[in-house]
Amino acid sequence: MVKTSFFKSIAGTLILWFLVLSLIPLFGISVFNYYTSKNNMTQDAIHNMNQTVTLTAGSLNDWLKEKMDVLNTIGKNPVFATGDKAQIMAYLKRESEATPYAEELLWADESGQAVTSSGKTLTISDRTYFQSALKGEPTISSMVVSKSTQNDIVPIAIPLHGNNGSSVLVMSLKGDAIQAIVNKAKYGNTGYSYLFDSTGLVIAHPENSQVLKLNVIKSNSASLNQIGSQMLKNQQGSGEYVFENIDKEVVYTTIPNTDWHLVLTAPINEFYSFATKLLYMSLGAGLGVALLIAVLAWFISKRISKPIVALAEQTDILATGRLDVMISDGFMGELGVLGRSLKTMTENLRNTVSEVHQSSSQLVASAQELSTSTDESSSSVEQVARAIEEMAGGASHQAESSQQIVEMVNQIVRAVDHVNDMINKTVDDASLAKASIDEGMRAVSNQTIKMKENLEVSRQVALAIDHLAQQSQEVGAILSTISNIAEQTNLLALNAAIEAARAGEHGRGFAVVADEVRKLAEGSRKATEEIAEIVGNIQSRAQEASEQMNKAKTVVEAQEQAVDYTNHSFESISEIVRSMGEQMENVKNSSEQIGCHVSDISESIESIVSVAQENAAGAEEVSASTEELSAATEQIAAAARTLVILGEDLDKAVAIFKL
Repeated sequence: MVKTSFFKSIAGTLILWFLVLSLIPLFGISVFNYYTSKNNMTQDAIHNMNQTVTLTAGSLNDWLKEKMDVLNTIGKNPVFATGDKAQIMAYLKRESEATPYAEELLWADESGQAVTSSGKTLTISDRTYFQSALKGEPTISSMVVSKSTQNDIVPIAIPLHGNNGSSVLVMSLKGDAIQAIVNKAKYGNTGYSYLFDSTGLVIAHPENSQVLKLNVIKSNSASLNQIGSQMLKNQQGSGEYVFENIDKEVVYTTIPNTDWHLVLTAPINEFYSFATKLLYMSLGAGLGVALLIAVLAWFISKRISKPIVALAEQTDILATGRLDVMISDGFMGELGVLGRSLKTMTENLRNTVSEVHQSSSQLVASAQELSTSTDESSSSVEQVARAIEEMAGGASHQAESSQQIVEMVNQIVRAVDHVNDMINKTVDDASLAKASIDEGMRAVSNQTIKMKENLEVSRQVALAIDHLAQQSQEVGAILSTISNIAEQTNLLALNAAIEAARAGEHGRGFAVVADEVRKLAEGSRKATEEIAEIVGNIQSRAQEASEQMNKAKTVVEAQEQAVDYTNHSFESISEIVRSMGEQMENVKNSSEQIGCHVSDISESIESIVSVAQENAAGAEEVSASTEELSAATEQIAAAARTLVILGEDLDKAVAIFKL
């Protein structure tokens, strides 16, 4: 038995396929789950960071508004209108005790000379927030270093107006207070938030060393500078950058009423750290499953290959000619079926070889007798062949004559079919003509009805036009009356105006009324004349319409007579076509009867031709068969001689098997 390599064996093949079919989907699903989880976690993280930064920005804005409201309340005290710095300083000191989130309060006059709640005096004329507030704009400044305490502060300033001119009230918010609000915006374990102003300078950061030191557009990181420029241009958004060799995600927004930008940043790998752990767990589980599958495949392959190897060894023995080997058939499943089939095949082969051995001797004797018999029958077959050739020639001549008769009858059939086609076409044309005539008669009938309706409508329209003319004349009479009334009213108004003029100052109001009445009368007269002109046009158009309707009535009556004549003509044509259709139907029936008789004759002759052709073909087949029989007889004789030799060889070949 030939040995095979492990990977070509059943065990190696099963283990390989089990691993391929299990590990590829497993690893594919693990990688797919990793990237899906990674993307989902990143999107969720950005969404959560957006919510966090939006809420924190809102909280910081509310806190600043609250402090601005407190400062406005402080600024309403009348002490500032006096300009007395001693009183103002004392008042600021009292108020500073109620504002622990503020490092100090200060008030400055127009020149920038300021007093503070801590009792100091200083100049703030160079501060931007002072200049903006002095122009009347409440201002929230960026972070600066206090001139009084040297601490980081965020000044908020409001303008004040008093008897001594304009001044500015400032509250210096502690940088730590703002940093405490910013620090509330976090993500994960290492995410943090910070603030920067319109110049990119960081004004609040968890690491104090970065405050007023780090600039997001002028840092050592080109990636941070790029995202910093983007944050300065946009109100809000997100992006990625690299800082201190760490890939980070950033979400940012602006603080309302300030030039500040709130930023929340976190390392990207923190977003999907769980996804990475899940991937490692999946890969570890996959390796464990692979090991288990390999062991299982090994045991299964051994269970399958062991009986196969046994059957292969027994088959190798059979290949040497030893038919006395015992075949194992006690295995389970398909291998048991294979063993039993191989055992049955061996037993059948053993019996077959035994029978072949016994029959080979008989075959040699029978072949010798067959050779002698074929030599005798060969001469008889040649005599029969000559007689059949003569009979086949006569049958062929009869078939040719019958075929000529069939052709002549087929010509008659085609002529009759052509006549029938022409008659059918004529009948169809007559039917179409009758249908067209019927359609024409229906159209003429409908036209007659429409003509009568048109005539009646024309009469009604003529009556309506006459009635319109009469009413137009009545309207003209009414308009004449209105015109007369308007003229009389105009005269009365003129007389009233004259009388009012005579009355002098007492009649001035009456004169105005009289003048208005005169204007109305004049307007009524003009309107009456325009209406009279329109009514005149209507009367002339009505007269013309009446004349045209009379002409149309005459034309419709003439059309009605023409339609009646057309209807009578269609009825006459319809009767002629109907009579012609009946006659053509009779001709069609006669032609169909002739066609049936000719078809019967054709079928009878074709039957005769078929019989003659079959006889001729049968004779030719018999002749050919006789020739083939003669040749076959000679071949049988040769085969019989060969069979004797093969029988002897077969007897020698069977002798190698051991029963």
